[in-house]
Amino acid sequence: MTDHDKSLFQQAMAEMSDIKPIKNGNQYLEHQENAQQLKAQQRQVIRKLRQKQLQPKFNSDSFEKDHDIDSQPVGNFATLSYFQPGLRAQEIEKLKKGKYPNQAELDLHGLTVELAEKQIRDFLKQCYGYELRYIRIIHGKGYNSEDNFPVLKNLVNQILRQTPFILGFYSAPAKQGGSGAVNILLKAQ
Repeated sequence: MTDHDKSLFQQAMAEMSDIKPIKNGNQYLEHQENAQQLKAQQRQVIRKLRQKQLQPKFNSDSFEKDHDIDSQPVGNFATLSYFQPGLRAQEIEKLKKGKYPNQAELDLHGLTVELAEKQIRDFLKQCYGYELRYIRIIHGKGYNSEDNFPVLKNLVNQILRQTPFILGFYSAPAKQGGSGAVNILLKAQ
């Protein structure tokens, strides 16, 4: 990758303030065998950004499919799970096992409900606008919440179920955050 391409990619990522690289020491991936896959994704993002000149495709009028969707409250260790009808069994299994390469991540630790809601909605809009498919939101397990009711986890569950371009989501495997994080599959554009 040329210096110009790296600069362009870093500039694009800096403009998406909620998106941060996954770090493990000096590595950006949890496993070294995914390094080639990340480089290919970076080249693809750079190509798309050049074509679109950093203009995301997103119509804010179509963000929520139904404001009145109420999901059942979930507890600290409950698994979050939702899949749109028609999603292939292979895709569901890959999402459950955390096998998709994570393209963006949002950590909600320490945020108020109001700020977290804004961050979640902005993050989802940005990811969809930039045609990302596999993302993660870290909501925490709610250890400090009253009556074992994790507020941020329930907020994430509610918003994700209301968002029309979410194909499915499932609580992350233990090595990716367990019941304190959720892996999300977005629709392709």
